[in-house]
Amino acid sequence: MRGRRLIPLLVAGLIAIGAANAWADATEDFKRGEEAFNTGQFETAMTWYRKAADAGSAAAQFKLGNAYSEGTGVTQDYAEALKWFRKAADQGYARAQTSLGYAYDHGEGVARDAAQSVFWYRKAAEQGDLYAQRALAADYANGDGVAADPAEAAAWARKAGEGGDLQSQIMLGMAYAAGKGVPQDYKQAAEWFRKAAEQGDGFAQTRLGFQYAQGQGVKKDIVEAYMWFAIALAGGYSDAQQYRLQFQKEISQDELDTAEQRAKDWRTEFDKRKSG
Repeated sequence: MRGRRLIPLLVAGLIAIGAANAWADATEDFKRGEEAFNTGQFETAMTWYRKAADAGSAAAQFKLGNAYSEGTGVTQDYAEALKWFRKAADQGYARAQTSLGYAYDHGEGVARDAAQSVFWYRKAAEQGDLYAQRALAADYANGDGVAADPAEAAAWARKAGEGGDLQSQIMLGMAYAAGKGVPQDYKQAAEWFRKAAEQGDGFAQTRLGFQYAQGQGVKKDIVEAYMWFAIALAGGYSDAQQYRLQFQKEISQDELDTAEQRAKDWRTEFDKRKSG
């Protein structure tokens, strides 16, 4: 009798060992896929990714989905990409959930479905995925797939903005400037525009410059304003020129020279940070 009782335990143990070995193999296959992919051997990478994906690796399933979405190492096929994204997403893999939300959002491999897009973006956003948080903020702002809710839009933009997402920082700056979803607060608007401006965004740099020129939420400083306009222009954001012209009567040549030199110094440091 005692021996019979041990049989189910032995079987369960063997099953567990087999599952562990299969997972170890999948992990190794995924690593081989990564090595091949990173050296430009895309077709070889797909072979290893597929082995790992078939064994249940969510990371490999996501990689296969990306490959089919972009046509890397395989023929581009949005429907096939969707299949692999869904497999990984169903396992809770956040990046795949975001990709699935994107597919529904843009109608890639499936009919566009805003509600399904929001469903998958939310799952990824709740796991901290910045793109999904930004997308969810935009959906709440625009009422796309969900009832419009400016406060909820601002809340999700804040989560992504605090994580460093540039577009969300701009979104939050605009929300505070307009008082949409949050109380109007030019100081907060300037802080969020500054975060995006420091990342090199020309629109945010121009908005920050405008607030310095107007004294909105910051102490009025025409030199600082023109510094940010010059930085934006040097980065290719041509719309900053209209603001330079708008406030040109308020700045002297010496102040303008100072602003231009500060802008050059800022660009030099910014380029160093980017290359470093």
